[in-house]
Amino acid sequence: MKKSLIIKTFSLLFFSMLFISCSDADDKKAMTKDEVEAEHVKLASEAREKEMAEYQEINKAKIEANEKSLAEFNLRIKNEKLEAKAEYEKKIAELNAQNSDMKKKMEEFHAGNKANWETFKASFDKDMDNLNIAFSELMKKMGIGNNESTK
Repeated sequence: MKKSLIIKTFSLLFFSMLFISCSDADDKKAMTKDEVEAEHVKLASEAREKEMAEYQEINKAKIEANEKSLAEFNLRIKNEKLEAKAEYEKKIAELNAQNSDMKKKMEEFHAGNKANWETFKASFDKDMDNLNIAFSELMKKMGIGNNESTK
């Protein structure tokens, strides 16, 4: 009987301690509504920053491909007639300026919130599409086949 009483006492003590430690852990895990909202804002911000970094890398590669294409265009026009050469040089200079502007926009943009990021992204995509169309038109005019690096 003494042994049984000791086992019951230790069992009761053990389960009491276990119960107390679990409820302490639950209290520590419970977050206030403000903490939950702050965590959501933090996670959304981190996701947006990651998306921006990926977007910047993709467009940086496109801009670099455009720079390479412009260098190739300059090499090709060396053999052109003088009148066509001047026209091509002018168009290449315009494309180079647009490409440089796009690069500068990308480097200088820092989104403060999701609306700013979405607005910038839509505007940048439109400008990049227009630049790619201008590249395609120049290539067509110069008689160059489709160049995948400008897409």
